[in-house]
Amino acid sequence: MGKLKKIATPEYSVRISRDADKKLTFESSNGGDLVNITDEARSFLIPLRDLIKDQKPVFKNLYIVKHPDIVVLARKEAPYVDALFIHRPYARVVIVADSCTSEWIDPIV
Repeated sequence: MGKLKKIATPEYSVRISRDADKKLTFESSNGGDLVNITDEARSFLIPLRDLIKDQKPVFKNLYIVKHPDIVVLARKEAPYVDALFIHRPYARVVIVADSCTSEWIDPIV
């Protein structure tokens, strides 16, 4: 068997914040979207506890995690995906590609 070829993802940046209605806001330099996959069956295949184990939350229980494969695979299905959102009782996780620069903007209260 040969070695798997890594799919290169272009560098991009995302800005994530919360608006006055307490909903996440998302801006991407690619113009892509944040896709909520919380209710999809395949979202339960992603080991969120392992991904956030060594991370610190950016806001309450919200984590921004870089992963080399998850967003790349999602783009095979829909090319406009720049980030994925999964909500569980113990955490809310935004998953971006590892070539992404992410920034959390503190909400003004």
